[in-house]
Amino acid sequence: MVLLIVLLLIVFGSKGGSSKKIANKDSGIRAHTEEGIIKEEEFNGIKFSNISMLTEKGYTTVSADVTNVSDNDITNERLHLSLKDKDSNESVKLLVYIPNGLKKGETKTITASAHGEFSEVVSKEVME
Repeated sequence: MVLLIVLLLIVFGSKGGSSKKIANKDSGIRAHTEEGIIKEEEFNGIKFSNISMLTEKGYTTVSADVTNVSDNDITNERLHLSLKDKDSNESVKLLVYIPNGLKKGETKTITASAHGEFSEVVSKEVME
């Protein structure tokens, strides 16, 4: 099951420009592919790329590659990811934990999850 989720994250997370929601009722898996979710972002020297949001069995998980694009090592290991609806109202705020920070140029994959489907979410905002 984990392999299937990872595969879906790779396939659906890489379809830039798409604004449709993909659902598989048989498997109960839903990939959110709105541009506001999957677009790359940079925050305080950390670049977020390969972003995906997946709902399965009542849990929503956001996964992303984070890269230190600053000139220094980053020791801040915690950020928040605000998931917002079409009216920019926050639906949920996820804690993003980057174990041991990021050295200059280093990339890690992070994952944050919350209980709930959050089907109304269409965008994200990275914040401290």
